[in-house]
Amino acid sequence: MKLLSCHIENFGKLRDFTYYFEDDLNVLFAENGWGKSTLAAFLKVMFYGFDGENRRNGDGNERLRYRPWSGGVYGGSVTFSSGSKTFRMMRTFGARKKEDKFSLYDDETGFISDEYTDRIGEELFSIDRDSFCRTVFWSQTDHETSATTSIQAKIGDLTAQQDDLPAYDAAVKRLRKEMERLRPDRANGLIRKKQDRLALLEADQARLPALNAQLQQCIAQEQALTEQLSRIRLQKQQYALSVHERPVHETEESESVAAEEVSAAEERLTEARERFAAEQDRLTAAEEKLAGERERLAVAEEKLSSLYATRQRILAQGRDEQEQYRQVKEDLQQELEAFTRLQTKRRGTIRAFSAAGILFAVIMLALCLSRVIPMPFLILPILSLAGSAWLLWYAGHSDLPADDSEEIQRLRKEKKWYKSSIRTLSRKLRHIDERIQGKELLCEKLRNRLRTMEADVSAQKKSVQEAERNVNSSANGGSISIEEDLVSSANGGSSPGTGSDSIPSEVARILTEFDIREEECRSRLQEVRGQSEELREMISDCRTSQESLPALKAEISTLLEQYETCTKTLSYLEKARNLFTSRYMNPFLRSFRRYYVLLTGESAESVQTDADLGITILNQGLPRDPSLMSEGTKDMISLCRRMAMIDAMYPGEKPFLVLDDPFSNLDDERIKGGMRFLHTASLEYQILYLTCHASRL
Repeated sequence: MKLLSCHIENFGKLRDFTYYFEDDLNVLFAENGWGKSTLAAFLKVMFYGFDGENRRNGDGNERLRYRPWSGGVYGGSVTFSSGSKTFRMMRTFGARKKEDKFSLYDDETGFISDEYTDRIGEELFSIDRDSFCRTVFWSQTDHETSATTSIQAKIGDLTAQQDDLPAYDAAVKRLRKEMERLRPDRANGLIRKKQDRLALLEADQARLPALNAQLQQCIAQEQALTEQLSRIRLQKQQYALSVHERPVHETEESESVAAEEVSAAEERLTEARERFAAEQDRLTAAEEKLAGERERLAVAEEKLSSLYATRQRILAQGRDEQEQYRQVKEDLQQELEAFTRLQTKRRGTIRAFSAAGILFAVIMLALCLSRVIPMPFLILPILSLAGSAWLLWYAGHSDLPADDSEEIQRLRKEKKWYKSSIRTLSRKLRHIDERIQGKELLCEKLRNRLRTMEADVSAQKKSVQEAERNVNSSANGGSISIEEDLVSSANGGSSPGTGSDSIPSEVARILTEFDIREEECRSRLQEVRGQSEELREMISDCRTSQESLPALKAEISTLLEQYETCTKTLSYLEKARNLFTSRYMNPFLRSFRRYYVLLTGESAESVQTDADLGITILNQGLPRDPSLMSEGTKDMISLCRRMAMIDAMYPGEKPFLVLDDPFSNLDDERIKGGMRFLHTASLEYQILYLTCHASRL
């Protein structure tokens, strides 16, 4: 392929500029600011369009940067040859991409050609813009030469196979994105989050036996303290009765009074005991009912927690499938855009044939009517018109078969499946929300009922305590009264204040000790009951978490398998690509060494390459990275690497080369090598060499 000429209407500072290209070396020498780099950028934009369309500043956005300084039509034309044909390409540019206009003409006939579309650069060179800038086009500001997958595909002659190296970058990107999402060794990785959750659940499972053991100990302590409290109360009552039953020597009158007092005290004590027993029975029944309601509430809350966990799992699954649905939708959109471009090209071809048929029919009809050709030949233009009309109708009403692309069909099926799955998950989520709402209402009712029952139990406990105080009061009051009467009668009616005062004091002291022991036991019993309630809640939480443990383990196992699959797939892809590209290492290295000797005049035996077509130079037995060397050396290595890749990419028809001052960092001696390089390379390639300094000519 060769450039024949170019004409710039307006582009940057260049206006109404025409340049005619020689077949070999084209040298454009001009001072800084003349527009050499603008001319180079014009050629690149004509074949590949503008770069940095989404950037706002002029440095990164080429459309803004090269907008005409003096106004006028923004664009121009390029005439070039490819194979045996000559074409004239015209482009005009607007403020936005959709305002751009592209047209291609066959320069020999002057007719519009549909051989190439507005993606002419990719169709001519079989590489994308990035690869073009790393090989054919040398810019003053960007000397990057790393091999892209597009370059490797072109070297391996795989540009027509869409499922091999050209799709490698997309596949690797998706694999790495999925691996980054799963990452078991990163805190925000999905597997790591699931493993942390699993560790918590397993910790709950491990401590469940200990919690059960502690609960049993608390229950045993509660029973022991309850029995102890009962014994204290019984001992207190027995002591009170024993005070009434002490034998004393009394007169017959005092014996009669004492007997009556004892009988009355025993009756009061019996009544108090009966009331206490009745209140205690009611309290026991209320506590049992309260315990049953608590168990029912615990079951309801356990089910509610399980529903919450299920809802979270459905939401997580829904988010994952939404992401997959979005990705599949984007892939399908890209495939459909490619399908549309193919259909547009096909329809353009049909319309071109139709136009040719109509032209032929018009010419034949004119010749028949002018009697140059006999009238029987009139059937030819009629058939031509009919065929052209049918082609035009077919171009306007026909589509490519729906199953033209298996990839489109596969993506449509995946899109439909994910859409159906998302709807199913939405229905499940609505059902779960309804169940959660019902369970929350039930739990709220049970909590209200528990609060009411707890208030009733508290009131009954007060009644029991009041009855207990009545029993104690009856026992203590009766015994002390009897003791006082007995002591008084034993002293012959002597007044208190002598030896008789010691007996009531002793009784009061002993009863006080009973009260202190009872209060300590009751306080300890309340503490143990509080611990039991806390342990029951903790055990309930642990049991709830155990229900999700098997599902979580299965999910982690599945995610680990997915991560391992992605890791192995990425490794195999990289190995396959390296194995594929390694076949071209030796031809690439031979070309590189040839150009390196031309530029430097030095031996290139120390130069080595790898499967990515990277370059290292042995120095003192160790490989050195060229990026650590001087700017001049890096420029020479980059230029040699470009030329070696171009040799491997285009073994047949050669492309043109644009070199925008590639020797600006070289010294005088190496510039001589650069001139040798240019003249030797121009024997095979058409080169546009731009420079601003006479020393580099």
